[in-house]
Formats: sequence, C-alpha cells, structure tokens
Amino acid sequence: MGSSSTYANSVLGCREATASRARKLRVCLLDLLPTVPYYTGHLCAGLHKQSGIEVSLCVTTYSHDRTFFKRTRLHRRRGLLDFAGHLPASLKSLRRAGKLVEYIFNLIGLSVHFMFSPPDVVHVEFVPLMNYSLPFERWFLKLARLFGSKLVYTMHNVLPHDSHQRHRRAYAKIYHLADRIICHDEQARNRLIAEFSVENDRISIIPHGELFSDKTQENPSSTPPPKTESKELVVLCQGIIRPYKGIPFLLHAWKAALQTGLQASLWIVGTGEESILRQIEQEAVALDLGSSVHFDFRFVSIEELSRYYQSADILVYPYSDITTSGALMTGIGYAKAIVATNLTAFEQTLQHEHNALLAPYGDVAEWASALIRVASDSHLRARLAQGLQDTRVLTPTWSEIASETCHLYEQLVPARRRETHIAQD
Repeated sequence: MGSSSTYANSVLGCREATASRARKLRVCLLDLLPTVPYYTGHLCAGLHKQSGIEVSLCVTTYSHDRTFFKRTRLHRRRGLLDFAGHLPASLKSLRRAGKLVEYIFNLIGLSVHFMFSPPDVVHVEFVPLMNYSLPFERWFLKLARLFGSKLVYTMHNVLPHDSHQRHRRAYAKIYHLADRIICHDEQARNRLIAEFSVENDRISIIPHGELFSDKTQENPSSTPPPKTESKELVVLCQGIIRPYKGIPFLLHAWKAALQTGLQASLWIVGTGEESILRQIEQEAVALDLGSSVHFDFRFVSIEELSRYYQSADILVYPYSDITTSGALMTGIGYAKAIVATNLTAFEQTLQHEHNALLAPYGDVAEWASALIRVASDSHLRARLAQGLQDTRVLTPTWSEIASETCHLYEQLVPARRRETHIAQD
C-alpha cells in the first residue's frame, strides 16, 4: 500500500512538474517575407524577455539587411525555405518570384506542423499576398484557427496605400477572421470600427516603438555625414519611396521655397520601384532644382541611416496618406525639427507648433512657407526639436510594448486552457 501511495504521489508530482514546465504560452510570430522586419525584430526581442512565453520567429532573410536578425541575436524558426533572399540584387525579378514560391510553401509547411502541434497564438504582422488578391494567407489563418490557435493581427495599414480601395473586401475578411487586432493609435481603431464594423472589444491599442535612434546604433561610425561638406541646412526625406510618400509634391514645394529665398539642400534617400525613381528625377530636372536636391536611391544600411539623420537639420514627411509611419518613428528617435502633412494619423504624435509644423498635403504655398520658416529660424528648430524630445520620452519602450502584447496573448489564452491542454497531453 505504501509503495502504491508513493507511486501515485510520484506520478502526480511528475504531472505537476510537467504542467509547470509546459505552462509557457507558445506564440508563432509571423512576418515571412518579411515586410516589417525591424518592427518584428524589436517586438520579438522584447517578447523573449517576458516570462511564461515561448516565441517562434517565422521570418526569412530580409534581402536589404541580411544580417539584421543575426545581429539582434534572434533565432529564426528552423525548417523554413530561405534561399531567394540571398540572391543578388541584379536578379531582382528572380528573387521576387523565388520569395513568392517560398512564401507559399512555408505557409503550407507551417499548416502541416500546426495540425500536430498548434501554437497557442499565431501573431501575423503582414499579409502581403492580399494586395494581389491571392487567398493563401486567409486559408492558412483559417486552418490555424481550425487547429486551435488564436489569431492576432497587427494592423500597420488599414488598407494598402496607393491601391487600397480595390482590396477593401479582402482585408475585411482578414479583420473579421482575427481574434484580436492590434492598432497603434486611436485613429486606426476608429477607422476599423467605422469602415469595417469591427467590434471594439476585438481591438487593442499598443503604440509603435522607436525603430532607430542616435543613441541605439550598434556600430557607430567615424565617417563624416554629408553636412560636414557644407554649411547649408540639410532637409532630409528618408524611407521607401512610394507614390503616397508625396515626393513630387515635395519637389514643387521646394521649388516655391527656393524662389522665395530658401537656402538649404534637400536629400531624398531611399529605394523604390525604378519607374517611380525615374519619374522623380525627371520632375527635379523639369523644375530646374539643380544642386539643391540630392538623391540617394538605394537601401541604406542602419549605420548610413544614422549618419543621414544626425546630419539633418529638418525632417520632412509630405505624405498624402498613412496609417502608421516607421519612418516617422525613426525620425522621432533623432529629435529633429519636423515638417509634415496634417494627416490625422500624424496628428496622433505631432502637434502643430509644439513638436512639428503641419501643413496640408497638396498646398504648395503652405508647405513652402513652413519650409522657409523653419529653415530661417534656429530658435524655432530648437523648440520643435525639444518638443519632439518631450514626445519621445512618452514613447513606450519595446519592453513595455512586449509586456502589453504578452498580456493580450494571456487574455486570449488563459492559463486554465493551457493547463487543460497539458492534462490531455
């Protein structure tokens, strides 16, 4: 009898120990292409520091910055197809086709794995194929739910910029499939409710964090920034160049400002579709902007990015549309004077005359006036920079963002449910 009792206690003890070890919440963080690698990487690094959670980082190589995840000491999920991202830029078309094929096969592979071992939460950062009306991601998410996973979707854009209306129905299906949607501010939440009838209790607001700053660069360089070659003020417009970024409009405003006496140089830095870049160059020639505008049409490294921001006196965001701006969150990290369009999304962070000058998109005269004003007044630049520094202090850290995200997961998958699954196992 004593030995039976001892055995029973031993089995019970083993089960309790197993439950204790297995209570960690398992999360698949998904950004397979990847589309927002720096956001995903910062969030994943923060989640790894949270107790009671295991994160599987489902990403492939980011072609523009192939060592990013390795530098940040993040271990990507094994077994994913990941060859196309290593192809040279000269094989751009082949690389794109290869990444598409890999993406679909990786979704299939994850679906098979989830059939036997579903994570508690599948957290999706982007669904890029929805922009092409391809249903593979929606099928994958439906299978994940069928296998028992809760779905979290981070809404970086309410709809794709530049072509969003024709994708409205496709994104509506994603929004109504998710168990919880993360928005970065009230404006995005309100749009989800108004435009897609998403229930308020399925939306969580978790702010976007800084992506880079002058204090967080990993490999500071002694290479002098562009400004050391000239005493002219430097105005910087940086980021992936797409139509909604408003570069042609900015060039027209720049021309008007030059004609009114502006003395500064404009740097437009970033990569984009060849046709868009050529159009911008042709616009600059047609406007006869000469040496006042400099183009660096390529993906710049984090180190180079830091030098550009450090050298800039003024940052500009002439966007026609935006939900969340990673470029703005980068700019905030450097606390420089900002001129931006008065979009509702920007006004969640930027306040006119406090930490930025805001002017309507398309109003060349207003933008020219704002550029001249901030360029000619060093005290104004300093005041706006200080206002942005005050805003920066209020920006949550990635640890705080990860903590809020982890709390969201725990709301979706309470400890009781995880313990039930353990007992069944």
